[in-house]
Amino acid sequence: MNTNTKTAAIVSLALVGCVGVGVTAASAASAAAPSKGTGTVTAALTSPVTISGSAATPMSCVSKGKVYSVTIAQTSIDGGTVAANATARGYDGPGSYHARVTVTALKDGVGFVAGSVAEVPVEITSTGGSFHFERSASGDRAPRAEGAIVAGSLAWKCPA
Repeated sequence: MNTNTKTAAIVSLALVGCVGVGVTAASAASAAAPSKGTGTVTAALTSPVTISGSAATPMSCVSKGKVYSVTIAQTSIDGGTVAANATARGYDGPGSYHARVTVTALKDGVGFVAGSVAEVPVEITSTGGSFHFERSASGDRAPRAEGAIVAGSLAWKCPA
């Protein structure tokens, strides 16, 4: 984050996945290959900030053994910034999993940081993936945002 974020309202939250993004899973034989470079992230964040759009950004998508991970570098979308990572254990090819996810977003001095949160449902395809979340902010790390809804979805397309 840059120096302009000192007025940002930072909200820490636990993400709870929503049933949602319909993706047809390919066979395990076409599992995501390790890739690093420029991929695409698509954000549809609705609360407490609205960020909607896509951007090319550095990222890595790696499947090693039974672990899939994606790291999406901070990028500018729709006048805000977004960064994320997700790690799914038990990975055996494209499909539905639960992952440990971290998301940060900032726009117009308002933002949120979702610390490393487990059990977020993700869809992983042979070329990328997606997840959706909606949660009321709570806890000592978000006293000013108590009860605020944090919601949205992220999708990514891994580097070729």
